Amino acid sequence: MTVSPQGISIQSLYRSYRDGSLIVNRQYRRKLVWTVAEKQKLIDSILKDYPLPLFLLAEKAAPERGLPARLEVIDGMQRLNAIFSYIEHGFLVDGKCFNVDEFARARQAADRGDFDTFPADIERLSAQHCADLLDYQLAVTSFPGEQDTRITDVFGRINSGGKQLSDQERRQAGVLPPFAEMVRTLAAEIRGDVSRETLLLAEMPEISIETSRNPHGYALKAEDIFWCFQGILRTGDLRDSDDEQAIADICGRSFTAAR
Repeated sequence: MTVSPQGISIQSLYRSYRDGSLIVNRQYRRKLVWTVAEKQKLIDSILKDYPLPLFLLAEKAAPERGLPARLEVIDGMQRLNAIFSYIEHGFLVDGKCFNVDEFARARQAADRGDFDTFPADIERLSAQHCADLLDYQLAVTSFPGEQDTRITDVFGRINSGGKQLSDQERRQAGVLPPFAEMVRTLAAEIRGDVSRETLLLAEMPEISIETSRNPHGYALKAEDIFWCFQGILRTGDLRDSDDEQAIADICGRSFTAAR
């Protein structure tokens, strides 16, 4: 089977996002970690019509009859979140926000209360720039993802040599051995982000961490989490999953001492 990239507009993927078709498996993707500055830079690249790296999705069957098929985000979660967050007034770029009145689907979501819009005194992006952003073609490769082992193998290969993940995240990516699964479970309990294994991309802010200096509207506050509250780790260490590394070290040393 040949797997080739195709162009999919931001408008089309936003529709999938709001329809509940874009999902995230927490075995592969722990949390949202991009800063506002990183998100702004991405949107600026899109508005300047610069190319973006490939997005990788796995096609999954619909969870039940009557619901749409799902697309599991394998690579590109941070970028997709940044794009949709800008459309939904999560941040400004050059002092301007997206004009939801130029996009009926976003306007409907705002009217339902799915997100709060900026006050009227905040400058809106021009109609032309809104259209250009929505029409921007993302390079997307999708492949059949009914076999979890296939997804695990693909995920491990695309992250094994890059810097997208921290060392700890790469070690724990994919199908986990019992020890790594225990570490992941303990870390989630301590952080307070225990959740279902599979979440909608739109639900990721509910289990993601922000700092007081870099607020995103995420549910968890880094300064209140045990590791940072007690001064064991810095807030930035949570971004790199150093809390999971700390738990792994503690468990490893305890096991060695018990022997």
